[in-house]
Amino acid sequence: MISKRIAAVCVGVGVWCAYAGTAGAAVVDMVETFDTRAAADSWTGYHYDDGIAYYPVWTNGGNPYIGTSFGYDGSYLYADAASSDGRFAGDYLAAGATGVAFEVHCDDPDLIDIISLAFFSGYNGLWYYWDFALNDLAWHALEAPLDDPRWYSPTAGAPPMQAWTNVEMIGIEVLGGAPAQRSWIALDNFVLTPEPATAVLLCAGVVFLRRPGHRRV
Repeated sequence: MISKRIAAVCVGVGVWCAYAGTAGAAVVDMVETFDTRAAADSWTGYHYDDGIAYYPVWTNGGNPYIGTSFGYDGSYLYADAASSDGRFAGDYLAAGATGVAFEVHCDDPDLIDIISLAFFSGYNGLWYYWDFALNDLAWHALEAPLDDPRWYSPTAGAPPMQAWTNVEMIGIEVLGGAPAQRSWIALDNFVLTPEPATAVLLCAGVVFLRRPGHRRV
């Protein structure tokens, strides 16, 4: 039987084939706070169950963020070269990035089977994942160092550092743990960091596909 993660990788290849974009120009220290609908709409919420790429839901209540729903088959909330002026795609090493920091929240963490920061590398055509856990309803501020040994590919193990020289897509993938039930995943303050994320996020004042055919959740 194919594992749930491997199945998600197979669907992820479909996401990449549908995307087939151009390289961006990765930039460090520029926090995406989703202050405008244009910034929010430049990201994508791809639902594995129906194979449709949606605009994320944009919440603008004084501290804006984006989100998307997910079911048992999972969803991927991600940026590519068309997102946030391209600053999360391209060569992370040349940009001087040493990590990826973000804040994430789930309306019902008990419905999560696996949740990861996930990226697709054009260097070798592989998906890589950095798994983490959400145990409560709080917003969680996290950082994934590029050289963290927890990064893995289900088929090829740890990524070589060269995998970071051509990041085509990056974002949060969540796979559901309960058939026929849905929840919401939310994302804010996404940034490439050249040093520990806490310093960058504190400076930002954190409180602890621009493509035709998208439909809103």
